This record gives sequence, C-alpha cells and structure tokens, in this order.
Amino acid sequence: MLGDDDEEFLKQLLEEFDKEFWEAMEKIREGLKTGELEETKIAAHSIKGSAAVFGATDLSEAAKVLEHAVKNGETDAKEMTKMADTIEECFKTVDRETLASSLM
Repeated sequence: MLGDDDEEFLKQLLEEFDKEFWEAMEKIREGLKTGELEETKIAAHSIKGSAAVFGATDLSEAAKVLEHAVKNGETDAKEMTKMADTIEECFKTVDRETLASSLM
C-alpha cells in the first residue's frame, strides 16, 4: 500500500508526463507545419522514451513510427500528420492507473 507521500509523488510524475507530452506534441505539430522536421523527430523521440518508461507501449510505438519516418526521409506531410494524430489518440487512451502501477 502506498503512503500519502508516494501517492503525491506518483501524481506529480503523471502530471509532468502529461505536461511534457503536450509540449512535445506542440513541437511535432509545429515542425510538421513549418517543415522543421528535426524538431518533430526530437519530440517524437522524447514521447517514445517517456511512454516506454511508463509502460505505455502503444504510445511509445506510435511515436517511434513518426520518429523513424523522419529519420528515413519521409516528406509526405499528410502521412506524417496522420502519424501525429495516432500518437495523440494513443495518449488519450492511456490508463493513468496503469501508468501509476507500472512505477510501483
């Protein structure tokens, strides 16, 4: 059983995960819009790693797809936008309880 301090710490971690996710998504969207794909790649890599740490494998894999597309020279903005949409959809389906339990 978790103590109050542990629960507060987990809550803070999840809040930071959420905050960093949306900041990274903003960079992804902006990079796709402006053609600055290096920023898109870095942000996708960040999401991939954070999601993996939390055990959100679908989210991590979705971010990996976009990261690798950029690394491999993908330039189809419409296709990459679909990849970004998939990342957001995966994030929205992540169960916060599952994330918290993966850290215990």
